[in-house]
Amino acid sequence: MKRRLFREALFLPAALIAFLGFFLYAEAARDAVKEALLLAVNALIPSLFPAMTVSSFLIESELLTPLSLILDKPMRFFFRLPGTAAPAVILGFLAGYPVGARTAAALYRKGFLSRSEAERLLGFSNNSGPAFILGTVGLALFSSRQAGIVLMLAHLAAGLLLGILFSLYKRREPLSPPVLPGGSRPSFPAAFTEAVRSSALSLLSVTGFVVFFSAAVRVLHESRLLPRAAALAARCFPLSSGVLEGFFTGLIEMTGGLAKLAPFGAEHLALAAFLLGWAGLSVHFQVLSFLGECRLSVRPYLLGKFLHGVLSAAFASLLSFLLPVPAAAGSVLPSGVPGFGAALAASAAAPMLLLTAACFFRLRGKKSF
Repeated sequence: MKRRLFREALFLPAALIAFLGFFLYAEAARDAVKEALLLAVNALIPSLFPAMTVSSFLIESELLTPLSLILDKPMRFFFRLPGTAAPAVILGFLAGYPVGARTAAALYRKGFLSRSEAERLLGFSNNSGPAFILGTVGLALFSSRQAGIVLMLAHLAAGLLLGILFSLYKRREPLSPPVLPGGSRPSFPAAFTEAVRSSALSLLSVTGFVVFFSAAVRVLHESRLLPRAAALAARCFPLSSGVLEGFFTGLIEMTGGLAKLAPFGAEHLALAAFLLGWAGLSVHFQVLSFLGECRLSVRPYLLGKFLHGVLSAAFASLLSFLLPVPAAAGSVLPSGVPGFGAALAASAAAPMLLLTAACFFRLRGKKSF
């Protein structure tokens, strides 16, 4: 009861202030909503809907059984997860936010994962996609192919290391047995129609959060709350108020924060890497919408995103020495990663994977957290 009263005393004033802000800056909020809806139609829905539909169809039709059997031993060895978690890991690294979390929640609802396994999976499987990092962040925002490569490798290495660290979460609990073929499966038409329906509803929810937080960030800027907070923080940190304003924006809404941070140059790649790993409150509430029905604990997920941001920033700082990025933003280069860029990326990824493996074998004998 006391906890509920505390939440109400905390969130009621915040809700009233938010309502007042949207009322006083209605025009700015309206413009932000229009821009966010255009972003959803032109980029968000085309990129997420196919991945969501395919992942939902694989889970609903149970076609992932052969894949889970093939990847069962590697998944158990590295991440202490059954092979049925492999689709969430793969899609989480390839498709972008929030496909990994949605797939993990669906696997738990279907009974393929236990509660502790699903929470462990959520801690590292919800990530930014390589197309967004290389194309949008690297080329479009930082105007640098090398910046995109550094951020992508840092994001990938941090996610893999985080997955290994999360293998210690509730380690003493037994793992789910491998899923064997057999039993009745839903028909493919039924599985496909359910996949399309659930994906459309999920995208509607995702779009709603993107629109709301875009409007909220615009109001915070128009009211000068974010700029004043950044100016105050600049007195304590060796960063300009403009950089901190972009960083604070990214803590709430990742893409907008990266757009404000990029003009200050590639010397702030570590901050950009943190924002990519953290993902922002907008993504977190998207994930919460998927977890509401499952009643999974959100604490491992939030801890994982914070650690992903910290590890990504550390890896980005290290990789900047191996793949030097010009401090000043240059012209936008042609799309695609050239051969020499891919070779450099592979050479940089090798020590990262070795470091991840070394940490894994070091931690195998320690107690879980």
